[in-house]
Amino acid sequence: MATAEDIAQGNTFTRGDVIGVVQAVAGRIARYAAQGLTVRIEGLGTFRASLKVNDDAEEETAESQTLRTAKTVGIGGMRFRADRDLIIEANQWAHLERRMPREGGSGPLPEAERMAALRSYLAEQPYINVREYCRLTGMKRTAATIELRRLSEADDAWIGTMGQGTHKVYVMKS
Repeated sequence: MATAEDIAQGNTFTRGDVIGVVQAVAGRIARYAAQGLTVRIEGLGTFRASLKVNDDAEEETAESQTLRTAKTVGIGGMRFRADRDLIIEANQWAHLERRMPREGGSGPLPEAERMAALRSYLAEQPYINVREYCRLTGMKRTAATIELRRLSEADDAWIGTMGQGTHKVYVMKS
């Protein structure tokens, strides 16, 4: 996530300058959107308000004489469409890699590959949690939790645990 410090770094803007400009732009977008206008900022994109019926508005039925008025409708959100040049620049910064599909299709890695991936990960990182192990191996959360617990509780365990509950992590034993 970009912060005002990130944006200010490497140019002559201060953190306060960045915050001030962002607040001023956001304020103008809000004012123009409230007037029903579409706001286009060159190099960034287009902002357009989307409408919603207010929660306290009476439901409109065929028999009812209740009609929607400006008081029963409000701004429900803001739609944003990125400028083409912004997308082009983002693509220049993107370094995406495609993971080649394995024989047999998608799903979790085979056990030998999971163990190799886990050893490699823990050789570079101090610990791994269940969520990261799921991402690494393609396993579902419950299966990943059971597998990590089994590995850490085995007689010949090469991983151990630290923490407890939702803060439990798995570490390489020395």
